[in-house]
Amino acid sequence: MNKQANIQCTIEDGDEKSSEYVKQQMLEYNSKFIQPVGPSKNVPVHLVLKAEDGTIMGGLSATIFYLRARCYIDRLWIHESLRGLDYGTKLMNAIEEKVKLENCNIILVDTFSFQAPRFYEKLGYQVYGKLDDYPSVGLSSFYYQKRLDKPSTFPSPA
Repeated sequence: MNKQANIQCTIEDGDEKSSEYVKQQMLEYNSKFIQPVGPSKNVPVHLVLKAEDGTIMGGLSATIFYLRARCYIDRLWIHESLRGLDYGTKLMNAIEEKVKLENCNIILVDTFSFQAPRFYEKLGYQVYGKLDDYPSVGLSSFYYQKRLDKPSTFPSPA
């Protein structure tokens, strides 16, 4: 594309149609450098933990991004009365098995320092980023990955 410095542009609110156009243009550009490993679709995945009476006691929501064969865990929650009883581990194992069947090769998740960093590390997730003083001073946000296509090659920080 030629540089067209004489074009005057404005910034406006977009819609689904303009968002889709931008996405397709980005994918077209990216395809010059990396080959897609799946179709260009994102699929939500929801797992729920229910008590015998049907009460929701926990759950996990994630999104599978097929184009790059990755899964992003949006949220994991376990009722306080069940924490430490391996229900979080069971939900994480279930999502790992589910996304393996969909040919995902990496799972990404983030957590705050007051939530569950050690939990993810115990499950083999590796820190690939940390943001200090976020969401507030004295707290941190941790970004984790777990490769499903090969064993991890670097240790988690202590």
